[in-house]
Amino acid sequence: MTTPAEHPSAVPPPPGTIDLTLQGSMLTSNAITPNVRINGYPVRAQYGLNRIPMPPGRARVDISCQWLLEYGRASLEFDVRPGEAVPVFYMAPMHQFSDGSIGHEPQKRKGVAATVVVGLGFVVVVALMVVLLATL
Repeated sequence: MTTPAEHPSAVPPPPGTIDLTLQGSMLTSNAITPNVRINGYPVRAQYGLNRIPMPPGRARVDISCQWLLEYGRASLEFDVRPGEAVPVFYMAPMHQFSDGSIGHEPQKRKGVAATVVVGLGFVVVVALMVVLLATL
C-alpha cells in the first residue's frame, strides 16, 4: 500500500512566477523605489523586471510610491497557474494627486496633461510678471 506522500499526484505543483515590471527609473519616476506588497507581504523590487516565484493560486499585488505622502496606489488580483509566468506592469503617476497604473501589459503614466498645464500656466504667469515689471 502506498502512502499519500509516495503517490505521484501528491507531488506539489511547480511554482509560477510574477514577472513584475516597475516602469520608469530613478531619473524618470521617483528616486525612491515603489513599495510592493504581494498577498499583504512586502517584496523587494527595483525598477525594471522583477521575477518573483509564487505558489499556484490567487495573488494580489499592491504597489504605491512614497515621497512626502504615499501616492500612486494601484492593485491587481489574478490567478497564478503552476509553471506560469504572469506579466504585471506598474507605472507611477506624474504627480502625487493621481493613482498609479497597473495591468498585464505596459502602462501609460497618469497625470502628464495636468503637469503640462500647470507648468505652462507657471511660465505664462512669470512672463506676465516680467512684462508688467518692465513697463513700470
